[in-house]
Amino acid sequence: MTEKMKSLSVVFGVFLLVGCNIVELEENSPATESDPINDSSIVNLGDNDLPSDAATLAQMLHNNDSKTWAANEFSIEGLSSFLSCRLDDTITLFSDGTYTYDGGESLCGGEDNERNRTGNWAFDFETQALIFEPGTTEESTATLVTLDAGLLTFTGIYQSNLFGSFDVEGRYTSTAN
Repeated sequence: MTEKMKSLSVVFGVFLLVGCNIVELEENSPATESDPINDSSIVNLGDNDLPSDAATLAQMLHNNDSKTWAANEFSIEGLSSFLSCRLDDTITLFSDGTYTYDGGESLCGGEDNERNRTGNWAFDFETQALIFEPGTTEESTATLVTLDAGLLTFTGIYQSNLFGSFDVEGRYTSTAN
């Protein structure tokens, strides 16, 4: 796995782990019948609704030009307290299939050691997957759970050659609708 792929994995949910300190553990949110995805979620993944057509989904992702998403919640393997370094991250998705990522003032360290990154993204409507660096060795994906004009939630898997695989979840809100 290249260093660039490790950094990109950090971008959305397929990102992080190394270099943060565990401060406290949070209790899992109770599951509800109407929200089975949250059975073991710490992150509030929303109402599990996605737009039913690709054009609406695209408009919600990038506002037919660009849209910036700011991290509000993030967890790895059900832990979130040690990830405060994720909560100043933003990503701007552009309608031309490019993105800019800002890791914020607080970088987690390890693989999250570069504040600004750029690259390409795509969306697979059939699988509901947001794909970063599609078709390259650095490709990583996040599966959308909820998307509306101001909320994007996802699940994914962070893959590390050193530590293995970890489930990740994230909640981002739009900085401007």
